[in-house]
Amino acid sequence: MIDDDEKGAEAIAALLSASRYGARLAVGVPAALAAMAAWMPEIALLDINMPGTDGFGFARQLRRDASTQHLVLLAFTAYDEVTVRANGIAAGFDGYCQKVPLLICC
Repeated sequence: MIDDDEKGAEAIAALLSASRYGARLAVGVPAALAAMAAWMPEIALLDINMPGTDGFGFARQLRRDASTQHLVLLAFTAYDEVTVRANGIAAGFDGYCQKVPLLICC
């Protein structure tokens, strides 16, 4: 999970871990690259709207690198699918998932 919203990324990583998936989070692209040097995921959830290199740019970077071009890349964003589709396909995304508000009741 690569996002610039640390709390949101922590929540998603915790949910995935609770579901018995090996999950890590990185806040921003530099942190993601450092994490991938030590642990290579099979699937990467990439936020689109991040400062510096956005999700489209990071997806293109991952697709150019032989060690990461095999990853399944999912755009995980608040943007609607129509907004993401053309740039996402061109950048190398395999899928799309829209962030939605989550309400939890105890």
